[in-house]
Amino acid sequence: MIAIPFVWFSILFVFIFKKNKKQIDIASYIALIFAVSGFFSILIDVFKLRYEQTNNYSITPIAAFIYCTFITMCIWPLYINSNAKITRIKPLKNAAPLKWLAWISSVLVAINLYMSLGDFSHIMEDMARARIAHYMGDDIESWQMSLPSIVRLPFTLLNVFFNCPWMSMFLAFYCVSIQKLPFRYGLMYLLVSMNPLIGSILIAGRAGFIFWFLSLVACHIFFKQFFNASDRRKIYGIVIAIGGIFIAYLALMTIARFGESDSGTEGGLITYIGQSYIHFCYFFDEYTCPRPTLQSIFPFTYYLFGSDMVGGVAMQQYYEQQTGKELGVFYTFMGTILTTSSFFVVLLYCVLYTTFSSVTNKAAKGIVSIKTCYVYLAFASVLFLGLFSYYYCSPWSSISLYLFYFFIKYICK
Repeated sequence: MIAIPFVWFSILFVFIFKKNKKQIDIASYIALIFAVSGFFSILIDVFKLRYEQTNNYSITPIAAFIYCTFITMCIWPLYINSNAKITRIKPLKNAAPLKWLAWISSVLVAINLYMSLGDFSHIMEDMARARIAHYMGDDIESWQMSLPSIVRLPFTLLNVFFNCPWMSMFLAFYCVSIQKLPFRYGLMYLLVSMNPLIGSILIAGRAGFIFWFLSLVACHIFFKQFFNASDRRKIYGIVIAIGGIFIAYLALMTIARFGESDSGTEGGLITYIGQSYIHFCYFFDEYTCPRPTLQSIFPFTYYLFGSDMVGGVAMQQYYEQQTGKELGVFYTFMGTILTTSSFFVVLLYCVLYTTFSSVTNKAAKGIVSIKTCYVYLAFASVLFLGLFSYYYCSPWSSISLYLFYFFIKYICK
């Protein structure tokens, strides 16, 4: 059973790749992500690296079937309406809002980055201790919290609006390849995309960097056919430079957290990438949510009504106390919904997602607008950011998704 996702999604990747004339599109990229994770799931069992609560658990055929079928069902609309069918993206008649947003947001991010350098050096001294402090709720307080409310407001708005890195990357690639703005605007939006990483560093986290990298690859795949040779060379050079820094950070973080553990650094990396399939199946077979809720799907709505456990971490901690099971693990976007509600809600979510994705993304072919492109990637982001958990279970990520949509809709006018 452990090899089923690797085999299934590898076949799906090859199938989509060949159907798209040997081009990697968003659908094949997502299939590849889950195939790679499936390979690492095999390594987890080969090297006996499972978490303690799943040591004696045997994956059942029905759990494996649900895992592969539901993810494939969600990928299918992105394959049928492949982004490879887009022949041209229309530029905006008025690019002034894009320019103003680039200047304002990049200045605020540069200030945030500069003011956080002192905290960075403190974190880098002992990453393992900083991560333990995060689990204990003893994080380093951001420098912004000491500002008066009126001064802190623009930074707060920036953090909410650009909470999801893929959105600012989307604008970066659009400005360069479609709007044909000077290259500096693409650089500005790439800088803005790194704003969420500041918070990730302050808790010695790795997930933010993984999400940033997955988003970058997705946006590149979406826009790659529209780059000219000059822009492609510039972008690749910048991405390689930034990627080198990120890889160095992730290596240091992984060594700090797992270097002295029984599994070692390699074991920590394997379990990080490959645990989602095992844990989804485990919770599908062995877990019943004691207090079903839709907070993981509509987090901002619950936040407005004053819920005391909005967000992935808060819900995990609550249900751990209620059930005694360790929920602070990875189990894909479906696992987040499953552990906080029920299998019926997972089924309903995947069916509705597939339906709306199929209907909405039918427009993603031929000559399209920036709004059509954004909606397409918004649906796809649930999957390419969904290997570990449901990315939009955070109230700020979910509201960012809608705020950005309204901004895109505004600049289209």
